[in-house]
Amino acid sequence: MVKVNMTVSNLSSLATLRLKACQPKIECCDENESCSSSDSYCTNYSELFERHLSDEWLSSRWLYKMVQSITVIYAKYFHNYTLEGAHHIPKDGSAMFVSLHSTHNTDIPIAALVPQRYTGRPIRCLLHSWSWWYQSIFIRLGGIAGTRKSVRQIFDSNLLAACIPGGVEEAFLHVASNGKHAYELNWTSFSGNPRRGFASLALEMGPGFKIIPCFNQNSEEMRWNPFYEIWSFLGLDYAYGRAIRRLPKGLRNFLWSSALVVWVTLGIFAIPIPVKVTGHVAEPVVVEEGDTVESLAIRVKERFEDLIISKQGRRHRSYWQGLKERFAFKTVKSD
Repeated sequence: MVKVNMTVSNLSSLATLRLKACQPKIECCDENESCSSSDSYCTNYSELFERHLSDEWLSSRWLYKMVQSITVIYAKYFHNYTLEGAHHIPKDGSAMFVSLHSTHNTDIPIAALVPQRYTGRPIRCLLHSWSWWYQSIFIRLGGIAGTRKSVRQIFDSNLLAACIPGGVEEAFLHVASNGKHAYELNWTSFSGNPRRGFASLALEMGPGFKIIPCFNQNSEEMRWNPFYEIWSFLGLDYAYGRAIRRLPKGLRNFLWSSALVVWVTLGIFAIPIPVKVTGHVAEPVVVEEGDTVESLAIRVKERFEDLIISKQGRRHRSYWQGLKERFAFKTVKSD
């Protein structure tokens, strides 16, 4: 039996937990024993992370294999999923993938788990800092702490990792205006600062390190959410955003966090749409001597935008186009 020790003495520290090695402690005892409040623990996040630094360990976990199989079947038969550009994924060494943040997140498991069937190399995905409560599950699926230290450990171990620079702000942009900006990059945080942490970390890895843009074509069309549509149709998305930006910082951050909770909660009402989904992997952007954080981030963004324009062909969402691509067929002309 395993129970999570969440006493009053450590509740105050939960607000500062950011998926580091010190996580809510997990006590262990046998079935015939009672769990004590001793300081001996059978496992913790740091020990699990050390095992996670092995492609063989990760890809052999029953949970990873089960979820991957379900994801592959769903992607293949519901979305007729195919992957293009898999040859750009390095056969060895470390590399960083950067991708888009969809409004529904359903495409993330596909992008994270399916490519391993093509290359044999699992991809680690950075988790949000507030996701400590499910990290013990997600680490077995390739999820890692969204901290500089943990990602650096991944790259130093010659593994692959993926991040979404735009974060939640990018997802909110894709919700806005009923999908008018569905395939636009938004690498600016809610506070107005540019999101370039990925470029800074890549520079630390040195010249030759690869950053690989990738995305799923028609990812936004995979789900239709009536609540998001009504919210955007009434113009409440922009009204809410403008209103909270005029408030004091504390209240502004609270309302921003509240919007995040509502977004995640309403996401369960999204309706699956059987559109054609194609994964695209771009040619890597290689870190060069003389690169700065700004110049590298710009090069990656330009490569990413070129990929979206060439493959998606539009910035807005179009369910009709996605369905046409899914169920397209060729007519045979008779002589």
